[in-house]
Amino acid sequence: VLAAGYESGVAPEAEIMPVKVCDAKGICLSSNVILGVCHALEKAPDRKKLVLNLSLGGDTKVRALEAILRYALDEGVLVAAAAGNKGLDGSPTHYPAAFLLEGLVSVASLKPENSYWVPSDFSTRGKYVDIAAPGEFIRSGSPSSLQKADNIYSGTSFATPLVAGALALWRSVEPKMSPADIEQGLKESATDLTKIGCSKNVCIPEAVGVGVLNLINQPKK
Repeated sequence: VLAAGYESGVAPEAEIMPVKVCDAKGICLSSNVILGVCHALEKAPDRKKLVLNLSLGGDTKVRALEAILRYALDEGVLVAAAAGNKGLDGSPTHYPAAFLLEGLVSVASLKPENSYWVPSDFSTRGKYVDIAAPGEFIRSGSPSSLQKADNIYSGTSFATPLVAGALALWRSVEPKMSPADIEQGLKESATDLTKIGCSKNVCIPEAVGVGVLNLINQPKK
């Protein structure tokens, strides 16, 4: 469950700072994303305890966005970014997930198939993909305009918060680790999907990164 308020998520003790950077149609201008990151950096009492969940993106490589994310990472901020939802259509690149920044974790989506996990058809493939998490049939809170408490969603945008929550757990246990070291630890704790049923021809690194997020292997307090 991805939620705040009456539900508990991956990191139930974490506080959520909602920052609006997209309009009602889901269009997220890079300038607004940059301002949103700056807002989060300004408002965070301790930047090393801040995790940015970037469930958004586009095809254009915006240097200013790359620069502010590099600055955030240098400040100890953890970053998870959605890999995109263009599937196998050519060789798409999705930013900010595709920025080659140490500590930025790019997240692909998985779907259940039989008794194991496989890449979602829509999940964008690319060498920049770091790790994968469930991203189909995810129950999450709904906007008040829908007049219902929750709904079912799919997309890399819904896989990414699971990883963001895992990053928050890592930070709570390892307050002094750099974002790059936490990213490495997160990846080392992942489960190789080819060892739990998925074909090596399907669960390729470009589709799932190092494998599926494994919270059992997370460091404990």
